[in-house]
Amino acid sequence: VGRQWGLAGLLALTCLVYCHGCAMEPTRLRTNNLENPLGTPAGVPRFSWSLSPTTDPPVRQQRQSAYRIMCSTDPAGSVADLWDSGKVASNETLQIPYDGMKLASELRVFWQVSVWDGDGTACPDSAWGEAWFETALHSASDWQGAEWLARFPPRANLTDCEMYEKSDWNRVPRFRAEFDIPAMDVLSIRAYISGLGYYQLFVDGKRVGTSRLDPGWTTYDKTVL
Repeated sequence: VGRQWGLAGLLALTCLVYCHGCAMEPTRLRTNNLENPLGTPAGVPRFSWSLSPTTDPPVRQQRQSAYRIMCSTDPAGSVADLWDSGKVASNETLQIPYDGMKLASELRVFWQVSVWDGDGTACPDSAWGEAWFETALHSASDWQGAEWLARFPPRANLTDCEMYEKSDWNRVPRFRAEFDIPAMDVLSIRAYISGLGYYQLFVDGKRVGTSRLDPGWTTYDKTVL
């Protein structure tokens, strides 16, 4: 009798888990492998996510059979005005390329992903407003007259020894500027910085951000981030 009740309880629990619906959900949404990145460069953003169980214990052998990505300028996602991939039959969760409208500079894009399990059951969607990315300045005109700064005038035909020797020419420069913020409610401020080398930004003596070695290294005669 004990075995019969135990077996019945196990079957009831299994039915409860499987009959309830999809037992996983998309989490850890990333754009270009980053969480909510600012200054996304021009090109095609790529989306990734993980699949996490929604039951304890988790249901085994869960898999994704399809996905749908929607991108919007509205954090509430009232309309996917930038891109709606539609339901795509695929188990891919990594580096899905954006294929919507052309993205303007300084645009914040909110995105959501929906997935279906191996049985074709819809899983809980990711929440609107939680995943986003913001585009960088994509053209020279976006910099609005900004100019390159240098401690000394550029010198032509430098040798490797001259580039790395100890001298005033090679000391790390510090650039300072003062500006006034208009008397109004300011929600956010963006500082767009590009350099042929690494930089750190300070405002009123306090460092902005926690990342180091920005911008990423490139071949400067081809690309400057």
